[in-house]
Amino acid sequence: MRDVLFRHRVFLLVVTTAVALTTFHGLLAGLTLLAVVLAVHEHHLRLRYRAAFRNARRMLAVESQRTDAIESYLDGILVAARGDAEDTSERILH
Repeated sequence: MRDVLFRHRVFLLVVTTAVALTTFHGLLAGLTLLAVVLAVHEHHLRLRYRAAFRNARRMLAVESQRTDAIESYLDGILVAARGDAEDTSERILH
């Protein structure tokens, strides 16, 4: 048995090296594919969250404008109730 292994040691060394390199290459390819998939997923998440934040900012701006309009309307009503200003009824309607 030892004589057979000694005779074919170069062949066994080549085969063992080829198997090890193929295994390593497959593992490296799998990890590379996983990294690419995760990078694409992260990119899509980033785009989705960026759009969500943009929509939230728009909604806050609209709400702020609405609040300002309501405050202006209520200020006009208070001024009209006090009778401090002239033509406040026109300002309230506009």
